Amino acid sequence: MSEAADRFVREVERLPQARLYGRVSAVHGISVECAGLQGTLSIGARCAVVARGGRQIPCEVVGFRSAAAVLMPFGPLDGVGLGCKVVLGELDPLVFPDRSWLGRVVNAFGEPIDGRGALPNGGRPYALRS
Repeated sequence: MSEAADRFVREVERLPQARLYGRVSAVHGISVECAGLQGTLSIGARCAVVARGGRQIPCEVVGFRSAAAVLMPFGPLDGVGLGCKVVLGELDPLVFPDRSWLGRVVNAFGEPIDGRGALPNGGRPYALRS
């Protein structure tokens, strides 16, 4: 099999087998409460709130209140209301670094912000939290 085919197979194997969803149960200032994912989320877990119109807002679990997880968003909450879907992110996120990343400027999500185009994936995965 070619290197490109091997890389494609590895990417397909990384796809989640099931997607778990919760719902927005409250919004307090800049934090969001999510119900429906009890027993699945833990501090530091990543998820995304799907705002009206389909825009996804990445969030991190920062606490728990009653039976809901408290989420801190990484963006504005415009379009978020009660009942909006909350999609659970990868439980063990991986990164595929490549030597071509050296000297590049990226944001907190690993996205390039230096205007030099996309970052190519390397061949070997590394856990973000070791």
